[in-house]
Amino acid sequence: MAGFNYAKIQTVADRLITRFGYSGHILRNNTTTYPCKLVLTEYTALEVDGVLIQSTDRKILIAAKNLNIEPNPETDVVFGGDTLPWRIIRANRTAPGGVNLLWELQVRK
Repeated sequence: MAGFNYAKIQTVADRLITRFGYSGHILRNNTTTYPCKLVLTEYTALEVDGVLIQSTDRKILIAAKNLNIEPNPETDVVFGGDTLPWRIIRANRTAPGGVNLLWELQVRK
C-alpha cells in the first residue's frame, strides 16, 4: 500500500489560504520581511483561559508551502492589513509526514 501524499494536501492548504486569506509579511529582527499569505481568526471561548490565551489574542494561519522561514516568537512580528503588528506569542507547525502544511500562530497586539 502506498503512503499518503501530503504534498497534495500542502497544495490544497496553500490554495485555500491564498484564496480566502490576505497578504501579509513576517518581520524578523526589525529588518527583514518575508511575504506570506495568512488568515486571521479568533480563539473560541473554550480556548481562552485568560492566562496563556487572552481574550484579545488572535490565531493566524500561514501557508507553509512558500514560506522560507520558521516563525519565531522571540524575533518576529506579523503584519497583515493592520497598521500595528501582531507580536508572535507561540508558533505551531502542522507537518504530518514531514511535509509542512501550515503554521498556526498565537498573536497579540
